Amino acid sequence: MDLLAILKDYFNRIKRRLILNGYYTCQIKDGKSLGAAFIDWFFYKFNYSFVFFILLYLTLLKILV
Repeated sequence: MDLLAILKDYFNRIKRRLILNGYYTCQIKDGKSLGAAFIDWFFYKFNYSFVFFILLYLTLLKILV
């Protein structure tokens, strides 16, 4: 397969997931839209990553000193 066909297939799978996620998100998350669910997901991931990197930094600082 050429690159264009692979990319088209990939984006179609993403679009299908977004449509399904939008439906199930409205059903499960008390009617939140897909955008609101994405923002929640983004902030959760950002906060967890931020805390993880702070802990990693402090641990490495203690080990190296």
